[in-house]
Amino acid sequence: YLGTTGSARTYFQNGIQASFDDVRAFVVGGAEATTVNTFYPAATYTTDVTNYITSALAAYDAQVGNDAIMNYIAREYWIALYCNGVEAYNLYRRTGMPTGMQPALN
Repeated sequence: YLGTTGSARTYFQNGIQASFDDVRAFVVGGAEATTVNTFYPAATYTTDVTNYITSALAAYDAQVGNDAIMNYIAREYWIALYCNGVEAYNLYRRTGMPTGMQPALN
């Protein structure tokens, strides 16, 4: 459902993992590699990512209905787009999601 030919939940999980892997590879491959590996070793990183994905999947599973699931996916996408306001705005403009991202307006 949700416009995919496979499991939207699996795509969601794989997308979060790919985002974490991409950011980690960028940082570890740069000039800060020694500092990052000293203060945030790979084993700790792996545990933290696993815990985050587990909690994100639990929250995903708790959503009721396709609109709620899409809203949760859009929220995670906004988080992954930190510092990329254009893509985040385009998602909101196209879908009207995620909702509730500006509590002062609610």
